Amino acid sequence: MSFVSHINQALIEFDMILKFAHNERDGQVMIGLINLSEDIASREATQYSSNDINHIKKLVIFVRDLLSLTHNRPSLQINLILQSDEFSIRAIKAFQELRLSARKVEALLEQLVIDQWFIFLNGQYALGMRALMELGEYLSSHYSETIKSCHVCSEMVTTGERCQNKTCEVHFHRHCATSYFRSSGITHCPACKLVWSNVNTFGLMEADEIETDEWTEDDDNANEDDEYME
Repeated sequence: MSFVSHINQALIEFDMILKFAHNERDGQVMIGLINLSEDIASREATQYSSNDINHIKKLVIFVRDLLSLTHNRPSLQINLILQSDEFSIRAIKAFQELRLSARKVEALLEQLVIDQWFIFLNGQYALGMRALMELGEYLSSHYSETIKSCHVCSEMVTTGERCQNKTCEVHFHRHCATSYFRSSGITHCPACKLVWSNVNTFGLMEADEIETDEWTEDDDNANEDDEYME
């Protein structure tokens, strides 16, 4: 879009750009005004207070650091339920470092969900589209072994479908997978040829997002004795 390029030429003087991205869940085109400055003072020109800015930074860093724990689950999940698992222990520690009351933490997280820095599903938090747009390049460059790209659109994918073969690197956004398999007519992984299962998902998803779609092969044709295509 040439008009966006012209706008960005003017915005770059203020360390800002317009950036397009697709919503990971439904493919809807989104546009964001991205602040390129690392200067906290510059980023304070928002609805957030200076303290909130620092808290957001700590939260995002916390979520980012969980990538080292997710291995083949690039979901960036934060489990805030007080259970003795790796995510909860780190979540508790992270919020202790914020030095905020539980009420203030809850209010801040609620606002961050509204502003799409985070999403909240099924009792878990994950990075939202705003965080992915702002931090996408950083995450891709610093966590290239963990962050995955969609096989169709090549954009970062943190929730969607993945190949059942644990050694295969093919991942799709949910909407990209639906479009790809329905238009191509194939029902196997484009890389390793393993029969594709659209219920083999990763990341945070609504219950109705993991229902089997019509393009998936019948169970009779997807048994373990005949998993690989000729």
